[in-house]
Amino acid sequence: RPPSSARAPGVASGPLPTRRHSRSKALRSMWGPAAWLASAAHFAGALPFPARYWCSDQNIPWDRCAVDGGVRMMEEIPGIVTMMPAWWETMPAYERQCPSCEPIWMLCPSQDTGGWDGGDMLRLGGMTMMETINKQQWLLPGYELMCEYYNDQCTGKIGQTIVTSRTHHASGKFVGIAQTGCSSVATVVAAYTPHYNMPMMSWAAGRPDLSDRTAFPNFFRTRIPHTAFTYAWLKVAVLCGWNKIVMVLAEEGSFRGHFELTKREFLAAGREVALEAQVLQPLAQADDLMRTIRSMRLRILQMITYETTWRALMCSASSLGMTGLVWMVYGYIDPGFYGVLDKPDVSQWSCGMQQIREQADNSIWVTSTMWASKPHVPIFCDRDGEITAASFEAEYLRRAANLSTDEVVARGGRDYRVTRPRDAGAQAADGACIYAQILSAMLGLHPAGRRPFSNQTYTLDDLKSRTASVYEEILQLFQATAFNGVSGSPFTFACPNLPADGRCDAACRNDLGCTGDASGATVVFQFRKEGTLGDSSPFSPTSEYPRQMFYERAVELAATTPEELAKAYNWSGAFRFPYGGYWGGAEAATPAVRRVPGEGGRPCVEGYHVVDGTQYCVPDDSMPACPSGSMLIGEFCGPCPKNTKYDEGLRLCLPCDPGAAQPMQGQ
Repeated sequence: RPPSSARAPGVASGPLPTRRHSRSKALRSMWGPAAWLASAAHFAGALPFPARYWCSDQNIPWDRCAVDGGVRMMEEIPGIVTMMPAWWETMPAYERQCPSCEPIWMLCPSQDTGGWDGGDMLRLGGMTMMETINKQQWLLPGYELMCEYYNDQCTGKIGQTIVTSRTHHASGKFVGIAQTGCSSVATVVAAYTPHYNMPMMSWAAGRPDLSDRTAFPNFFRTRIPHTAFTYAWLKVAVLCGWNKIVMVLAEEGSFRGHFELTKREFLAAGREVALEAQVLQPLAQADDLMRTIRSMRLRILQMITYETTWRALMCSASSLGMTGLVWMVYGYIDPGFYGVLDKPDVSQWSCGMQQIREQADNSIWVTSTMWASKPHVPIFCDRDGEITAASFEAEYLRRAANLSTDEVVARGGRDYRVTRPRDAGAQAADGACIYAQILSAMLGLHPAGRRPFSNQTYTLDDLKSRTASVYEEILQLFQATAFNGVSGSPFTFACPNLPADGRCDAACRNDLGCTGDASGATVVFQFRKEGTLGDSSPFSPTSEYPRQMFYERAVELAATTPEELAKAYNWSGAFRFPYGGYWGGAEAATPAVRRVPGEGGRPCVEGYHVVDGTQYCVPDDSMPACPSGSMLIGEFCGPCPKNTKYDEGLRLCLPCDPGAAQPMQGQ
């Protein structure tokens, strides 16, 4: 630690000490069997301090900054001021695996602080994979793939400033941009990279709009984006026979692209978007929207929104006595969403945790997988075939735990000794592996003989020159990539337009039928109000969030036989609804599925139907059409209450006129 008294305010004076640790024999062997057991192993050295760093409160010594007050600040690049993350002193600096090899540099803006601060896990995942690649000297013999990291604070302007500064001052250094995990950074940087032939791949950005290559040409990401949820939602709708869908959109910048994609895909699949609505002011708009949904008797609501909008609509529905709705939502919502009553302030509906849990019961959530669905398949970028997604994950978690100390936690850092870190390191590992494969092919070194589609071999100087032809060759190789990785087995990019030979030029890539999004499994689960508070384990019998199935669209699209098609689904539980359910897995493994028969010998209650070819009852996509003199009370028809009159035009029960009373129901 540099002594605060030994430097002028805000400036580190003299050479800065680097924290050194012993390196165990087990860690030296890196991926040998003992490496997984070496929980006490340390890294070679922590990150060196930047040239300038300081505490925002100059009255607080550096070693107490962010503990007793103040914010740790730094300048890694002159003029670009960011916060220093709490883990800086424990993050290992990358240790060269082949000091005599020629470096190949990627520029890696890192989200170390800010609104999304997963840069620590992206660094760990990427560095762990690069260590393996560079040590084995199999994919890139004679070269060492490396990242030049800078904290962009998850701010688009800072991210682009870093890229502008480094590509100007080191114009012949970088072969591509990597990491850039924060969507707000990726959207800014990706808007410019095609104009100077810079390959770019994000390792974590999930924003739906980044799937639109007409807006973000040539953009790639190893994260399965939110747009992948569309196909799982659609699959649920098809399985349950739901044709009429309500689609709700929130803010333009975050959701418009995903909304339009979902609408387009639902329509292409023969579904009807019976009502679409944009909600920008949930507290003001919720009641009118929910009344419209009630009057149209619609039941299936597709939410392309944050949880704030969803919470307002649920509270409004509860106040209006609406029940039996089916909500399909993003699966990355806070597990304790039902206890957040101030975002937005739902007090206008006298809405509390119980009302939200009631409304959300059996809602259908979709999220993406972060680790390969086949965890024991060897990954491609390990020459020896010993590393799998499962073993990589174990090492990743061990390294994450080593980042955390009492000092880091006191400065506000996360404690990975007791809580699980973000899983984004899996995508970072595959990002590093992909770059290594593409560069290996371009240099004519690929061990499996992969080459550019032109069959030309390039030099490293050619790659750093970033001519239009080099740029195009790299992008075509990116698009055609398929391999067993840490996050996908196989990992591919979602591009239905991809020709049979894999050669996808600029017109092919930047069409609506092609994306740079990672393809992979999505997870479908439900919220269950009977679950134990806080139990989110997917397979726990008391979970609030029981997992129902994995769905791999890429496997389904590639299937040519019923047996191959079945592999696209991995059922672990049955869908649950108040008066029915659905199981799509193997008959021999059928769990108990809820089914409530209707009156008069009907197989299902009013408002439910039998799924074709099964005995399962699921909700209709519309609420029951009630006869004259009755109305929906919850999700079933009931007589108009006393002191109301039935309006034939509105098909509603209205209060009696002033001075009139109605002592009987159903009039």
